[in-house]
Amino acid sequence: MGRRNTNGKEMDEFRKHLKEFREAKGFNKRQFSHEIGMSENSVQKIEKNQKNPGYKFLKALNEKYPEIDLLEWFGFKVVR
Repeated sequence: MGRRNTNGKEMDEFRKHLKEFREAKGFNKRQFSHEIGMSENSVQKIEKNQKNPGYKFLKALNEKYPEIDLLEWFGFKVVR
């Protein structure tokens, strides 16, 4: 059985947003991983709480979709 990450509500928020965004774009995990240039395994493990997104994943996501507010995805309130 895989090790689960227990990083609290911030990671739960990120995972929820990631899955909702991917599904809203109409991508399955394989298609989405290809879009951002990451492995399907990485996307799957992140969504299933078996891995945290690292710098490389976040950078790839932000480069492909700069409209994403990653701070908001982690549950931070951004005051503008």
